[in-house]
Amino acid sequence: MFCRQHGAGWFSDRNGRAHVEAKPGDALARYRQGDGLADFLLCGRCGVVVAVVIEGPASQLLGALNAGGFPSTRFAGRVDTSPQQLDPASKITRWQSLWMPVTLSTADSVCQSDELA
Repeated sequence: MFCRQHGAGWFSDRNGRAHVEAKPGDALARYRQGDGLADFLLCGRCGVVVAVVIEGPASQLLGALNAGGFPSTRFAGRVDTSPQQLDPASKITRWQSLWMPVTLSTADSVCQSDELA
């Protein structure tokens, strides 16, 4: 429900990497909902959902980006999923197999773990 309310559709490339940067004054807000396994990152200024992340093996962030933030980009075929149908362990296993490493940065720091809580 959260994703639909925010118009989120996720994309990831397990062989890729993503970097999310917040400019000074635009801190990322975190929202954890549902079963509390993943953190949704929202723009601190406008509230747009930017990404969703989990802490993966070795405290590395893994995540997916909101395709709505890339309106002029064409993506490969859409795959509809319903993670609500999965138990927590199955969700984590699925995300770890599909999501890409993510780094986050603010004006003066970069992190790959849960430092921006």
